[in-house]
Amino acid sequence: MEVKKAHGGLPKSLRETLSGFANTRGGVVVLGLDETQGFAPTGLPDPARLAADLGSMCSEDMEPPLRPLIKVHDFEGAQILVAEVPELDPARKPCYSRGAGITKGSYVRVCDGDRRLSAYEVQMMLSSRGQPREDEQTVSGVGLDHLDAAMVDALVARLRTSRPYAFKDLDRLAVLRRAKVLVTGDSGEDMASLGGLLALGRYPQEQFPQLMVTFVHYPTETGGRSTERFLDNVTLEGPVPVMVRDTLATVRRNMSRRAVVGGAGRQDVWEYPETALREAVVNALVHRDLSGGARGAQVQVEMYPTAW
Repeated sequence: MEVKKAHGGLPKSLRETLSGFANTRGGVVVLGLDETQGFAPTGLPDPARLAADLGSMCSEDMEPPLRPLIKVHDFEGAQILVAEVPELDPARKPCYSRGAGITKGSYVRVCDGDRRLSAYEVQMMLSSRGQPREDEQTVSGVGLDHLDAAMVDALVARLRTSRPYAFKDLDRLAVLRRAKVLVTGDSGEDMASLGGLLALGRYPQEQFPQLMVTFVHYPTETGGRSTERFLDNVTLEGPVPVMVRDTLATVRRNMSRRAVVGGAGRQDVWEYPETALREAVVNALVHRDLSGGARGAQVQVEMYPTAW
């Protein structure tokens, strides 16, 4: 527990306490008691405002945001504020103050004090998060027949060539199992994994409608009011390789280019380097969050006018 009088508002050290509780085993913050006077209530000038400020601090100043249970209680004729701070899941630690940064703003609770984590301890917490494995989840009712045969054959051939030690001597199904394209379902049958379906599926959006790309080209720099709401608006679906291809084609169609004359020749220069665009689009699709709570959001590509 951490007890503060908080007569002048939220204590400056409260961020350290919130980080320490979230990174250790959770804890309770009590504002409006004087520890030096036997925990006598001192009261709070504006408990509702203080509760709102504390909620804002937890949401805006801490990373990841904290969601403590905050309540105002009557205690011995005065009002006090109590906040129950839960421990974070190991996959989300460390919690730190955004203003101080992850290295200087991460704390743990030791006895009744907050102790700053060393850079090594921060790195250990980050490494303990583990590797997300949502892409290996079974997609119920989806098997090999839902995958594009040509893309599957191309993957199998590439794996056998580029990684012969692991895949050369395996048959087609064994290659797909080892590559986690197929995983064992509850009934013991081979089912497509989420990652396998997104990479090789004929139409992954049949099972996951929002795992697609949306492209919007706005006519103004802010995307605000104009005679036209947008210059182009496209929905791009299919497996990841198809979405990459079609997204790049759409961006290219909306890009402008200029001619640069050098010597006796000229060269067309695109508004954005195609290599950088491809890298950005591929990273957005391959590294997107596949956890359950994030599957309702598309990868969004927005284009605005630029000054050449």
